[in-house]
Amino acid sequence: MLGHYGRKGPKATPLLLGSTADLALRTLLCPVILVKRTVSVGPRYYVFAVDFSSTSKKGLDILLSLVTPRDTLRLIYIRHTSAAAAKQDDSAADTDAINNKEYYYYDNELQENGPVDSAFTYIDVPEEVSVFEAIVDHVSGPHMPDFLAIAPRALAEEGINANTEYIIAHAPMSVILCKN
Repeated sequence: MLGHYGRKGPKATPLLLGSTADLALRTLLCPVILVKRTVSVGPRYYVFAVDFSSTSKKGLDILLSLVTPRDTLRLIYIRHTSAAAAKQDDSAADTDAINNKEYYYYDNELQENGPVDSAFTYIDVPEEVSVFEAIVDHVSGPHMPDFLAIAPRALAEEGINANTEYIIAHAPMSVILCKN
């Protein structure tokens, strides 16, 4: 568990992580909670952004070990929409079948192991919006969660990637990095 204070000295970019948090995120191989604001005692609200990868599935296992039966858990999957995607050709149908299979995997995990108040949701966004911007926009809305959880894909030499850094820097709530 790490605090988020930013770097010392002039703040050319106030969204930068503090040097201790930055180093820890790049080197620790265990799950990390980056605390940005205090959370009241009682049931908590978690949002976990999934991408149907094996890393995401491992991340869900880690997150499920943290939540209690009284908490709220929402899994979100960001998918791009376009005029071309609206046409139902064979490749789109194949993609839908794969996504449905993955949807049922996550939905079953929530039913069997998740808190009582849990759900899986697709979030449709235009193609020009990045997945990471869409995640931050979604969790920054009127129903802001206490925690945003992600399962980052670490780069061996660099620790965390730029997309993970974007989410950490721009999400207004505490972030749980489910990595192992």
